[in-house]
Amino acid sequence: MTDVVGALWLMVGLGSLAASAVLVALCLRLRSPIEFVLAAYTISWFWLVTLLLLFSPARMVTRGWLLAGIGAGLVGAVVAWIRSGRPEPPPFRPQLRKLSLRAFHPAVLVLGASVLLGLAYSVALALFTPVNEGDSLAYHVARAAFWRQEQRVGYVANAVDLRLDVSPPNAEIGQLATMLLSGGDRYVAVPQLLSYAVLVLCVAGLARRIGLGVSEAAFGALVFATLPVVVVQSSGALNDLVVASFLAIAAVFALGSGYRSLVLIALALGLALGTKVIAVLALPTLVVVAAVARPRREWLGLAVAILGGLVVGSVWYIVNLASHGSIDGGLAEDADQRVRVSPAAVVVNSMRFVLDLVDLSGVSRPFGALFVVAALMLAVIGVSRWRTSRRTALLLGAGAMLTAGTLVIPHVAEAGRSVVFRSWMVLGRPPTPQFERGWGLNLAADPTDSWFGPLGVALLAAGTIVVVVLWSRNRLPPTALAFSLAPWLLLLSVATTVVWDPWRGRFLVFGVALAAATWGVLLRWPMTAGAASAIAVVMLIAALVNYQGKPSGLGQPLGVVNQYGFSIASIWGVRRSEAQSRVRGDPSEAAVLAFVEERIPSTATIAFAPRENDYISPYFGPRLARRVQLVSDSDKVPAEAGWLVLSPGTRVRRCETAWRPELAFHTGWRIERRVSSDACLRGAA
Repeated sequence: MTDVVGALWLMVGLGSLAASAVLVALCLRLRSPIEFVLAAYTISWFWLVTLLLLFSPARMVTRGWLLAGIGAGLVGAVVAWIRSGRPEPPPFRPQLRKLSLRAFHPAVLVLGASVLLGLAYSVALALFTPVNEGDSLAYHVARAAFWRQEQRVGYVANAVDLRLDVSPPNAEIGQLATMLLSGGDRYVAVPQLLSYAVLVLCVAGLARRIGLGVSEAAFGALVFATLPVVVVQSSGALNDLVVASFLAIAAVFALGSGYRSLVLIALALGLALGTKVIAVLALPTLVVVAAVARPRREWLGLAVAILGGLVVGSVWYIVNLASHGSIDGGLAEDADQRVRVSPAAVVVNSMRFVLDLVDLSGVSRPFGALFVVAALMLAVIGVSRWRTSRRTALLLGAGAMLTAGTLVIPHVAEAGRSVVFRSWMVLGRPPTPQFERGWGLNLAADPTDSWFGPLGVALLAAGTIVVVVLWSRNRLPPTALAFSLAPWLLLLSVATTVVWDPWRGRFLVFGVALAAATWGVLLRWPMTAGAASAIAVVMLIAALVNYQGKPSGLGQPLGVVNQYGFSIASIWGVRRSEAQSRVRGDPSEAAVLAFVEERIPSTATIAFAPRENDYISPYFGPRLARRVQLVSDSDKVPAEAGWLVLSPGTRVRRCETAWRPELAFHTGWRIERRVSSDACLRGAA
């Protein structure tokens, strides 16, 4: 019953928030249906973030106050809509009437059906399985749970992991809203799910803006929706899709005109900067695209909009500056993230990132055989078209060969590794020597390990070449060229500022979304259309079936294992603690989480002495009813704590006789229960 009531409150709260945003968006009188939807999405996020930040100093971050704020916003939106002359929505119906199944290329129909099925499965993963990405449990969901507990958005007391404090908070504020309204953590993936849909819409909108047809725009958007890192992130609680969605919205409105577009650019950019620091690195790419898209006479207004976005998004950076003396709170230094800038380092770093683009997420053996199956299907279709169009049949046959050729990717990756290794022998050793010992072709469908799959890298390369040729022949505008070059510019920004590691693909989602807006031009050639749709469908299936943290279980009978060598058993039906301990692969921590779930009361107060990057959010419980207090190394255990969890290597001050061991492992994990007060520490500093 509690879950039902929580779901109802969530629908009431988010529904009212959406209604307010829609009314305000109506007042802007946008004529494009896509822009109207994106404007409403941006306004709703801005209002939500503003409310919870304003409520925080007075510790008013509760369900009641949030609903009151949303209600006040709805009243204000109704008044604004009436005073604006009750403007009507943009013409949705005429646009929809133009669409029919006959208007779309067969490849688009296949992709559309596949993406809809994949989205349905992702929604099920998001709502009916626990969040279990490492970063989500360590700080994304954890910080939102602390904020709910303390009834304010702010730094977390005694945080060992800097990310709990200094990371920009907007995505987690969205998670916090779902916690407040629903009373639990079931819906914390909603921000990423919505961002996934918005990104697909942005790709289609950008494609239409550069003159592509409806079918071509849909092709690029749907191919983007099948890319592994995009797909597997959609059902989780990270923030990479959220920040990419705001940046993509800013790009959409950068192609517009008038003060309304400038205001929405500022809001979207501000939200992006307030979500993840990668938005700072993406800013040069956005500026270049916007400058190419807008005439010079509008550059001043564009500069003002970008400056406004910097102001809107600067709140947390100012907090960090005041508290830690740097806008990132010292996170880059703490994690040793900054690259040592030199021409040689930049070249090697860039080459390594490009090599990481070669990716086969989820296609471990024997799933590579799916490419052969897809190729055979294309060949059969080609044979069936032989009598009506031999040219089409031959092109489909060539597409079948391209699809089957995906199987040679491991050899391409190994050749690329050899080239990079030889380059750094000449140019200098890279700053992360682990690469030399451990780099390999990624086969894991994982929110942090995955990149963009074989189709992504193929279209990034081939698409850029095709767009350059078409632009040189005046068949595409300069904006299309800027879009196709955007991921390479963003990759260069990352390579010159951030050290290499294999988990940077998610930083490039915004740039790849811009490039995907041009991929529809490839629909003009049956060979590429057939091969691209076949590879996209295979990668979508492989990513979802073999999603490392939340596997379907279909790979288990086939002997598929994860990166720890463990069998990939289904995520469905397993208990919460088992699901949340899978990615880490530590049996001791898994036993600790199981004990907490089964033996510690749901309303208890737990003192937890964690290491950096330890999981924290599971200790709150699914309904967030437990109180969790972090204890720094060598600090006293809070008097109100009835339970104590110690991570390996951590020490706290307490009276040994006041605590009874309940669980202990040779690895250092330990759970104790209070049996009396810490009398021996009275009066101690």
